[in-house]
Amino acid sequence: PFSSSSIRTQESKEGVSAHIIVDETHVVDRNLMAIVKYAGIARAQGLHLEFSTAGRNSDTYGKDEWDRGCRIRAGEEHNDSYFFASYHAPQNLTVDQISKDVEKYIRMSNPALGQTVGMDEMIPAWEAAKNGSVKDFRDFCTYRLNIWQNSSTSWLAPGLWSGCYRDEPTDRELAERPCVIGLDLARRYDLASAVVAFLGEQKEEGDPPIILRPYFWCAEDIMEQRASKVPQMLDWSAGGYINATPGNVIDFRVIEADLRKLIEKYKPVGIVYDATYAELLIQNLTEGVTGPDGEYVYQPLSLGEKSFSQGMLSMTAPTTDFENDIKSQRIWHDDHPVLSWQIGNANIRQDKTGNIKVEKETRESVRTVDGVVAAIMARWGLVDCKEFNITSYDYYVNNDLEFV
Repeated sequence: PFSSSSIRTQESKEGVSAHIIVDETHVVDRNLMAIVKYAGIARAQGLHLEFSTAGRNSDTYGKDEWDRGCRIRAGEEHNDSYFFASYHAPQNLTVDQISKDVEKYIRMSNPALGQTVGMDEMIPAWEAAKNGSVKDFRDFCTYRLNIWQNSSTSWLAPGLWSGCYRDEPTDRELAERPCVIGLDLARRYDLASAVVAFLGEQKEEGDPPIILRPYFWCAEDIMEQRASKVPQMLDWSAGGYINATPGNVIDFRVIEADLRKLIEKYKPVGIVYDATYAELLIQNLTEGVTGPDGEYVYQPLSLGEKSFSQGMLSMTAPTTDFENDIKSQRIWHDDHPVLSWQIGNANIRQDKTGNIKVEKETRESVRTVDGVVAAIMARWGLVDCKEFNITSYDYYVNNDLEFV
């Protein structure tokens, strides 16, 4: 995709003196562009031109530049040498919204309409996409409406998650609502995640809303390593959306301290957790931590607990129910940037018998989904868990016995 000079090796790219033209930037590697973008620096009037449709991966150089152009056009960033033109539909459209005025959104996104492609081709393509698979719908949104996707095989259709956005109640209001914590831990390469699911007030017919409040942790060294692939992670950490613990392994002591604050603040009915990595932490929360003299360093908390297997069979019903609640907009969220990113990363794996579970694209992928899994478990604990395991603390307190 480069003109005016041949490019041979990584080292030779830095010596290129060229005008740069890049096509389909939605698939261009960030590291490559970090070197090539200065190739015209020696020219008095070096040109750097880029063209692209939207893509099916938002963690790319092309999406970075599209976001930058949007900021410049909105006056949030100043750059007189940067010209940006984009023809696209609103990025959070749902199927219903598009259906109400599909021609408007097609015209908005296709400046060559009537020349290279006509409405007589677009409308049938939309009908096929609307009535087809999620992939068909996503492809139409990407290539015909220039709506960016997070993944080529994402779980949810565009617009569903954004349709659940609501301004959350205040902390004081949430503290009065029943709630459950979902916990999905990781040691190094994924994020550790906790999601508190609150049962909202029922103001209309139907089920009361489920309000999600997520929390994330990551090791600082791992975050730095992944900044080239997910640069927004550093911004999320600086903004308080991810609690970065020192070193290259997530410090569970920090998570435990943060969870203690949440539990004391919201008084959850229980905590649902994947036993991998979490058993000692749950024990510390429910039974307390004593020092060498037997005195409590951390008091036990009144908290029900439930271990939850993340196998295909056990995840199928909770995942399906969570998806249905998103479709009906029973799930409410405040567009937490990390959880929304992970929702876009989430893929569904299905076995031969139809059981499903949420997973990331590949085991090695940096596009994590831990918060989605924690949210699914929290929703299940809040709505469907019949009984939490009672802790020794609960037993003695509820029976007015001396706690030893």
